[in-house]
Parts: sequence; structure tokens; C-alpha cells
Amino acid sequence: MNIKILYRVCLIVLAVGQVIWFFFPWGLLYGENLEAAAYFDGADSAISGDWLKVISEILFVMYMLTYAGLYFFKRWARIILVSLLIFGCVLIYLSGAYVQSGYEAAFGFLLTIGDGFLVGTSFFSSVARDFYKV
Repeated sequence: MNIKILYRVCLIVLAVGQVIWFFFPWGLLYGENLEAAAYFDGADSAISGDWLKVISEILFVMYMLTYAGLYFFKRWARIILVSLLIFGCVLIYLSGAYVQSGYEAAFGFLLTIGDGFLVGTSFFSSVARDFYKV
């Protein structure tokens, strides 16, 4: 399969995955014990729960715009994707305790792996040349 086609398919899959990640009611998958543990979400957080919700909504919109930019090979989108990934790492440390089901954790892990593929492909493969075409 052509790398450019694979790259765009990955973008579409990741965009759909982000929508599922953001809107899926993960709490339905929680058992009784995990549901009780979820009350500790945000414990010891440096950021209030309300601000964490606002930040997650902004990040969701930023990811969608970035994926659209990457699909059309906009140079700014590559830098924003790397910035979002770095910001996400910092945000994890500031968010305090967080409880996830195994399904939720695995789904998030796959999205992160996909983002890594996008970074590697958009900077270090033949796809990188498409970002410099006018």
C-alpha cells in the first residue's frame, strides 16, 4: 500500500477514534469497584476539575483541526501535533489521579501510537515532501 494512502487512512481512523474517545460514555463499562474509584479522578490535581473539562474540550477541537490540516498537508499542522503531544504529557502530570477501565486505557494507547505514526511519517518519510508543495 502506498505510504500516502496509509497516512491518510490513519488520519481518518484517528479522527474517528478521537470522536469516540471524547463522546463515548466510558462509565457504562465500569464495574462497581471501578465506579467507586472514579470518584478520585482529579485528586491532588494542580488544575481544578472545571478547568480540566475546558482544556479537554479545547484539546479535542485542536486535534480535529490538526488532523484536517495534516490531511491536506499543511506545514503548521505538523508543529501543532507535536505541540499537542508535548502539552498532553505535561497535562498528565498536572491532572492528578485518574482512573480508567482497561478498554479506555487501551483505546487511548492506540490513539497515542497512531499519533506517533503521524509524527514519524509526516517528518521522516516521503510524505514529508508533500508538506513543502505549494
